[in-house]
Amino acid sequence: MKDTDKVKSTDNHDADPTGNSKVKQIVYWHKSGSVFIECVNWSEKITKEKNWGDNLSVGMALSEYDIWLNTKAY
Repeated sequence: MKDTDKVKSTDNHDADPTGNSKVKQIVYWHKSGSVFIECVNWSEKITKEKNWGDNLSVGMALSEYDIWLNTKAY
């Protein structure tokens, strides 16, 4: 898409201190906002202890929300 930046990442999930749960994300940034696709793969330990299942999420946000989230929310 024109005037859109695509950012891919794979990181440890913050909710798993062992670092064995992974989150993969693709974010499309545009001046009007963002769209993201995120896949969480929980470790077997987290799945057993917390009964959390792997998941896939898709979302979008207006640029005003992205600015607030990245500069003021935390």
